[in-house]
Amino acid sequence: MVPVCHELSRSNAEFSEQSHYLVEEGTLDHEIRDSLTAVIAAVKDLPGFHKYWQQRRAIFFLGFQQFVDDILASEQENSEGLYQPKLK
Repeated sequence: MVPVCHELSRSNAEFSEQSHYLVEEGTLDHEIRDSLTAVIAAVKDLPGFHKYWQQRRAIFFLGFQQFVDDILASEQENSEGLYQPKLK
């Protein structure tokens, strides 16, 4: 049985990849890509995201891999503190 959180991550990643290419071809507005970038930037520093991307990166098209890799390498951060660990 696949954990629900893993299944949701996979579904979100597939949706993100599809949206990325629809923006590239002009079917979706570029603001969709900006939104995707913000979402990935918000969670990029979480260990779970890095583990997921490390394990699953190869299943995505090269253009989307580069898109995500560029976000991971960037200084952009959008979490507004929401994803910070609680201090004890």
